[in-house]
Amino acid sequence: MGLSKLLKKVNKAKSAINSLKGISSKINSLGYTTQTDKLGEEATKALNILQDSRKRADTLLAKNKKAQTDAKNPPSGEEVELMYPINDVLDNYIAFSIRPRRKRSGETGANLFSDGGTEITLYVPEGITSDSSVSYGKSEVGVGARGLDKASQSEGFAKVTEAGGAVMDAAGVAITKVVNSMTGNVKNIREGRATNPMIETTFEGVDFRSFGFTYEFWPKSKQEADMVNRIIFSFRTAMLPDTYGGDGLTGDASTSSIENYFNFPNIFDVAYEGPIAKVLDGFLPMVCTQCEVDHFNGGRVATFVEGQPVSTKMTLAFQEIKILSQESYQEISPFGAKGISSMSSLTDESQPRG
Repeated sequence: MGLSKLLKKVNKAKSAINSLKGISSKINSLGYTTQTDKLGEEATKALNILQDSRKRADTLLAKNKKAQTDAKNPPSGEEVELMYPINDVLDNYIAFSIRPRRKRSGETGANLFSDGGTEITLYVPEGITSDSSVSYGKSEVGVGARGLDKASQSEGFAKVTEAGGAVMDAAGVAITKVVNSMTGNVKNIREGRATNPMIETTFEGVDFRSFGFTYEFWPKSKQEADMVNRIIFSFRTAMLPDTYGGDGLTGDASTSSIENYFNFPNIFDVAYEGPIAKVLDGFLPMVCTQCEVDHFNGGRVATFVEGQPVSTKMTLAFQEIKILSQESYQEISPFGAKGISSMSSLTDESQPRG
């Protein structure tokens, strides 16, 4: 459905509700207030929803127009907005905001995506999962380790005496372990026993989360085809590092033709837009690790007259640059506790949010 048609339907529904409220007011004047109160409340609630929809439609219309302009003539040093689809209004979107990378200069010229930010607004694809996992390991905490731990916590003469027995036990276990290792476990076999390793679960850490997004583009116009090309170009350019020559000490850029440094690629801030953002967990800052493009979407070669593919498939892979801790989770959960923030990462600080 086009934006103009949607706005007409919203206005029509608004008029109908206003008429309904007028009827309700007339009935109230006659003294019939019992059932009409609920009718008026429902009408007001529906009107508020329609007004919110109208505001959202107006915002999307303005964003859509700017995105079409930016796709044709990308402004230099300004915020660029790209969007797909541009001919339909959706309830929910996912926005990929590209932070400006550090500006460098050198013999080969200035780098891209360093002057202003870029926001790419796309439909929410299928198959998005939010995975949270932690890793645990195991450690042997036998008699020897426990005895030494007890000794290390002792205070005063009495506790030292008490700990002495534990230390002697630990020494005995250590000697038995050495004998067993030298004799192929003979001592334990003779005694008809096996060493209890006293294994404990140990927390090891949290890995970085990864996400995948797969999009299919079916441009319906030349404008939308230009938009698709610009979107693919932006993702691929932002995920790649640029190179520059540095002085070898501070890392500052120089005019050297020997480009001995990589400049970090752009960081992405990814967020849901629409009602879905109120119930789904969001994302920590991420970097793009893959941008795979199937120019003909797995089918036969089919193009429009000017050579634009009829359908294109783009697969993106992202990795967060901060681990998911209890603190950082509060920042991305719609139900998170307020006032709790996580420690920033050096990578995150290298490209501050605009």
